[in-house]
Amino acid sequence: MTATSLGIAHAHLNMACEVETVRKKLSHQMELDAEEQPMLLIRTGYATEVARSPRRSPEEVLMHLEE
Repeated sequence: MTATSLGIAHAHLNMACEVETVRKKLSHQMELDAEEQPMLLIRTGYATEVARSPRRSPEEVLMHLEE
Protein backbone atom coordinates (compact mmCIF):
# COMPACT_ATOMS: atom_id res chain seq x y z
CA MET A 1 0.00 0.00 0.00
CA THR A 2 2.93 2.30 0.63
CA ALA A 3 4.17 1.83 -2.94
CA THR A 4 0.70 2.56 -4.32
CA SER A 5 0.42 5.72 -2.22
CA LEU A 6 3.73 6.85 -3.75
CA GLY A 7 2.43 6.26 -7.27
CA ILE A 8 4.47 3.09 -7.80
CA ALA A 9 2.76 0.36 -9.81
CA HIS A 10 3.42 -3.37 -9.63
CA ALA A 11 2.74 -6.46 -11.68
CA HIS A 12 3.12 -10.11 -10.70
CA LEU A 13 4.96 -12.08 -13.37
CA ASN A 14 4.08 -15.69 -12.58
CA MET A 15 5.16 -17.26 -15.89
CA ALA A 16 8.83 -16.73 -15.12
CA CYS A 17 8.52 -19.02 -12.10
CA GLU A 18 6.00 -21.52 -13.50
CA VAL A 19 7.92 -22.60 -16.62
CA GLU A 20 10.84 -24.83 -15.59
CA THR A 21 13.29 -23.70 -18.27
CA VAL A 22 12.64 -20.02 -17.56
CA ARG A 23 12.77 -20.62 -13.78
CA LYS A 24 16.19 -22.31 -14.11
CA LYS A 25 17.56 -19.41 -16.19
CA LEU A 26 16.22 -16.91 -13.68
CA SER A 27 17.74 -18.91 -10.79
CA HIS A 28 21.11 -18.87 -12.57
CA GLN A 29 20.94 -15.12 -13.26
CA MET A 30 20.06 -14.50 -9.60
CA GLU A 31 22.96 -16.75 -8.52
CA LEU A 32 20.69 -18.86 -6.30
CA ASP A 33 21.89 -22.08 -4.68
CA ALA A 34 20.83 -25.35 -6.35
CA GLU A 35 18.06 -25.97 -3.79
CA GLU A 36 16.68 -22.42 -4.10
CA GLN A 37 14.26 -21.24 -6.75
CA PRO A 38 12.25 -18.08 -7.40
CA MET A 39 8.56 -18.31 -6.50
CA LEU A 40 7.29 -14.95 -7.78
CA LEU A 41 8.78 -12.14 -9.82
CA ILE A 42 7.35 -8.69 -9.13
CA ARG A 43 7.90 -5.79 -11.53
CA THR A 44 7.67 -2.32 -9.97
CA GLY A 45 7.89 1.16 -11.40
CA TYR A 46 6.00 4.27 -12.35
CA ALA A 47 3.23 3.85 -14.89
CA THR A 48 0.32 5.77 -16.29
CA GLU A 49 -3.01 4.79 -14.80
CA VAL A 50 -5.19 2.58 -16.96
CA ALA A 51 -8.84 1.65 -16.65
CA ARG A 52 -9.52 -1.26 -14.33
CA SER A 53 -10.87 -4.42 -15.89
CA PRO A 54 -14.56 -4.98 -15.19
CA ARG A 55 -15.41 -7.28 -12.30
CA ARG A 56 -18.57 -9.25 -11.63
CA SER A 57 -20.18 -9.02 -8.22
CA PRO A 58 -19.67 -11.91 -5.76
CA GLU A 59 -23.35 -12.80 -6.12
CA GLU A 60 -22.81 -13.44 -9.83
CA VAL A 61 -19.95 -15.88 -9.33
CA LEU A 62 -20.53 -17.61 -5.99
CA MET A 63 -22.94 -20.50 -5.71
CA HIS A 64 -24.77 -21.64 -2.61
CA LEU A 65 -24.92 -25.44 -2.46
CA GLU A 66 -27.94 -27.02 -0.84
CA GLU A 67 -27.23 -29.87 1.58
